[in-house]
Amino acid sequence: MKRFFSPFLFIFIKMHQVKKLWRSFLVSLLILISVLHFSYSREVDTFSFHGTTSGDNSNWYIVKFYCRSPCHIDEIFANFTYSTGPSRNRFEGIILTNLSAFYYIFITSQFHNKSDIFIHVNFLFFNYTYNHLSNSTASGTAKIWGHDKNLSTGTWYLICLNAPTKENKIEIWINGTGEASFLGTAEGNTSFIYAVAEKFLGNLNIKCNKILLTIKGKKEIEVNNSLIAFYIPAFRWGIESIKCTDPTGNTKRLVMIDLGRLIWPIDSRDVILAPIIDIEGKWVFESNLFLFGLVSVYSPLLVGADIKLP
Repeated sequence: MKRFFSPFLFIFIKMHQVKKLWRSFLVSLLILISVLHFSYSREVDTFSFHGTTSGDNSNWYIVKFYCRSPCHIDEIFANFTYSTGPSRNRFEGIILTNLSAFYYIFITSQFHNKSDIFIHVNFLFFNYTYNHLSNSTASGTAKIWGHDKNLSTGTWYLICLNAPTKENKIEIWINGTGEASFLGTAEGNTSFIYAVAEKFLGNLNIKCNKILLTIKGKKEIEVNNSLIAFYIPAFRWGIESIKCTDPTGNTKRLVMIDLGRLIWPIDSRDVILAPIIDIEGKWVFESNLFLFGLVSVYSPLLVGADIKLP
């Protein structure tokens, strides 16, 4: 007896087999995607660091690390526990740098009394100083938190700095995503803070509640290792200028004219707070300023440290 196969039955069987194969393919594809997604999620690298200064008065702390590929800083937290002697100004800050790009967060405060007066005259053979400035001691903690910063491949430094200090401890936490390794730390106690109107002595310095005047003010700093420094403008009505000359004779200059809503930086705004990290030797800072206001006027600040990179 002959067997008879309907062509329609043959087509139906083939279609059924194709559907089974298609379903098997889709299931396999979904499994593969899930496995790949799981593997990718599992292979994301993270890094973290926690460190504390060991000295009784370490007022700068540096962490060196290397990004083997572009990395992302999820968060940085710095805690400063300090006490000071008599002083008028205070600074806490963190700087993240690869020595060409700089990211920074800082806090400043200035002690001020409306009766404060400072006068310095040095012209020809006449040299006179009248100092009636109030000082204050302080102690406590300051906290700085930074987050969400992309870093390129290469060596990076996190620099924590505060001044002035009598006793000080710095503690930091770093958490990030990417491939990074930590290479070392360094610390020291050479940080400084100078109020330009009071410490940059020139031909004429006048400071009172609502007026600041400095003519040909100058401050020289001898650096044994590397200098990191911020010039922090007053951002008050008037004009202020700062000129920095490094040990090789190269200069940077900033001039700001502030007429309330109109601020005119002759040089790039980027240099206003740009840290300087360079060679050892004598650095010279020169300033001229005339600032006034309807409320108390605070002096521009020069803040930094003689540091040694790890």
